[in-house]
Amino acid sequence: MKKNNKINRRKFVQSATAVAASAAALTSCSTFDSLTRAPSAENNWKIDENDRFDFIVVGSGAGGGPLACGLAKAGYRVLLLEAGGEGTNLISQTPVLHARASEDPLLNWSYFVDRYQDSSVYKSFEKLNSKFQKDNPSVYYPRAAGVGGCTRVNALIHLYPDNEDWNNIGSLTGDASWNAKDMYLRFQKIQTANGGWLTLNQSKELTLGKDQFLIRMAAAAIGVDAWDNTTNFFDKLLKLDVGGLENMINTNPSLKLNPNDQGYVDKKYNGVFNMPFNAVNGIRSGVRELILETRRRLPGNLFVKTDALCTKVLFDPNDKTKAIGVEFIEGAHAYRADVMNKQKASAFMGTPKKAMVKREVILAGGAFNTPQLLMLSGIGAENELQKYNIPMVKNLPGVGLNLQDRYEVTVVSEMNKPISILENCTFAKNNEFDKDPCWQEYLKNPSDHIYGSNGLALSLIRKSSDKQKSPDLCIFGVPGRFTGYYPNYSADTTPKNSNEPSYFTWAILKGHTKNHAGQVKLKSTDPRDTPNINFSYFHDEKNGLTEDLNAVYEGLNVARRINNRIGDGLLKKEIYPGSAISKPNDLKSWIMKEAWGHHASCTSKMGRATDPAAVVDSKFKVHGVQNLRVVDASVYPDIPGLFIMLPTLIVSEKAKDVILADHAGKA
Repeated sequence: MKKNNKINRRKFVQSATAVAASAAALTSCSTFDSLTRAPSAENNWKIDENDRFDFIVVGSGAGGGPLACGLAKAGYRVLLLEAGGEGTNLISQTPVLHARASEDPLLNWSYFVDRYQDSSVYKSFEKLNSKFQKDNPSVYYPRAAGVGGCTRVNALIHLYPDNEDWNNIGSLTGDASWNAKDMYLRFQKIQTANGGWLTLNQSKELTLGKDQFLIRMAAAAIGVDAWDNTTNFFDKLLKLDVGGLENMINTNPSLKLNPNDQGYVDKKYNGVFNMPFNAVNGIRSGVRELILETRRRLPGNLFVKTDALCTKVLFDPNDKTKAIGVEFIEGAHAYRADVMNKQKASAFMGTPKKAMVKREVILAGGAFNTPQLLMLSGIGAENELQKYNIPMVKNLPGVGLNLQDRYEVTVVSEMNKPISILENCTFAKNNEFDKDPCWQEYLKNPSDHIYGSNGLALSLIRKSSDKQKSPDLCIFGVPGRFTGYYPNYSADTTPKNSNEPSYFTWAILKGHTKNHAGQVKLKSTDPRDTPNINFSYFHDEKNGLTEDLNAVYEGLNVARRINNRIGDGLLKKEIYPGSAISKPNDLKSWIMKEAWGHHASCTSKMGRATDPAAVVDSKFKVHGVQNLRVVDASVYPDIPGLFIMLPTLIVSEKAKDVILADHAGKA
């Protein structure tokens, strides 16, 4: 029987608020925490292999973390396995430092991926990419390990997907419970305003009014479609002041509108928006804080084991399709994507351990690690398993296929002078927090300081063409020089102080991509190895190459139109892609060479049992396997919306409801 140890929701929220206040106190210490990963006191316990947990959840990110907490709060004994550590520091706590957090050795897993299929034409494109690594012939794809997973290092953007994303899953699976109305109710349910755990905030709109460049940039973005290109327009724009911007904001409802409000979600039109982000009192707050608070409140229900790399799912010797536990390596930095792993001998294996389960194993390792773990456990395409002499548990050819991502590019311009509100900011360069004047200002009032936000100036959400049913482009402006991901990219991305050149970036993100041709395949049977990952960019499998490419091209041109309307004197020159690349064919070729992504998903596709490419059903159960589910971003049939974090948190809430219903009344 499960423990009758449910927690009162109101008390839990009050306690979580106290934890947020404690986190604020931590930031008053401006020293930089050590990067060593000493085991926490809570992690010094040993798993008894004779013990059986109700549930084992592998991975503590957006899918697994909230799910494990939800099951524990319902009274079940839950083991949450996390390959990374529990520690934190000021970099990962401070929202504006999210780029640096993604490369912080405390958290960073560095993958190197291929973007094109193996042909001479596409391989030449790969090598021409400005971020191509000669020493490691592929492109950098940073991920995170640690309690909370990638929620610890992402740009904090939480954008609700399209209603059709949910309705399409219902149509594909024949499960009406995936309807958009019910899924939006789940989004409301997880928010702190409704007794949940997720707090989303928005920057104050008139932060833009503190700098003349930001004023003119905002005005140009708001009027990118509405105003004509006349001398009169430019005269008005050049004279615009804070009062004029305030009037423009007040007469432009979308800039005040939260794009997650149901009114916008139901209508989806072009507009300029203020993106919601997850910070409490100016400090990143999310899945990690939920996990730690749940464990504190329910130490007999939620057991968190960090530095535990899961290596395979274990099956009943008398019934090979019945999951009974997992095998894992106990030890820090065991996975070879971990940047600290390179400092260890290649023979380092950690300590092999087992954990057993009474009810279910739930995989939540993400789009790369979940299919890798399934295949290492004998679940995947028969020919792939035979290649590595892995005993087959279930032939599911779709495991690792259907890999999808956004396409992203940027337009970067050098500025004539720094943005005034950032002029004295060093962004704690070289981890010297005490020497950063803006850090001292942030500590005085973190919730209203730019360091307490993700740094986005504003965002445009729009359709790339009238043919699109809903907006498929997000174009957001951010101070700094961001040209994609490469080792040490964050050092170039962070805005510079007044002694160095300053830059402004428009990031163009293409959602609802048509390409489903990417793959994750095993590199070896060594669970410490990363898999082979190929996104097969701009593959024309669904005749979507032209549509995707034209959409990114349109987004790039929108960014350039905004820059052209800002006026002379503020932007010095475009450095990426650069004004010399202007003809349509040249720009499209540049896009194909330079595009990247960071929303990997869809490699354990949800679908009916009759779909040969489907891996899980609408209840997250792995087809043909007992007591095994997948709950993470790999389950989507099609990549949802424009940002993947919030949809995955909602999917986690959905999975919790499904699992609790399935086990209600069972001993």
